[in-house]
Amino acid sequence: MTGKGIALATFVATALLVQAAAAQQDRSVSIRFAAVVGDQPFACGNSYDGIGATASKVTPSDFRFYVSGVELIDAAGRAVPLKLEQDERWQHRDVALLDFENRTGPCLTGT
Repeated sequence: MTGKGIALATFVATALLVQAAAAQQDRSVSIRFAAVVGDQPFACGNSYDGIGATASKVTPSDFRFYVSGVELIDAAGRAVPLKLEQDERWQHRDVALLDFENRTGPCLTGT
């Protein structure tokens, strides 16, 4: 399977912006994620060809996943743990739910 096939098959989300803070400083950092299938943006209702070893066509009805234990890398190459702001709904301790469904098309159960 090619690298593109792997990305398509696993619906990898790509971090668009990551800027690490120095280990001894507390700063707010935003990390933006974009849901992509291979090199195409994910959208509810879109179908994607060439997925997996059998090059199947899929129409996803959901796209969400959890991220945890995020670390940013500072200028010296040290890992700096990211402390999530607790929102009492989608984030708890060091786990956050990323949800890319939008209650359209096959994503009618979206939140």
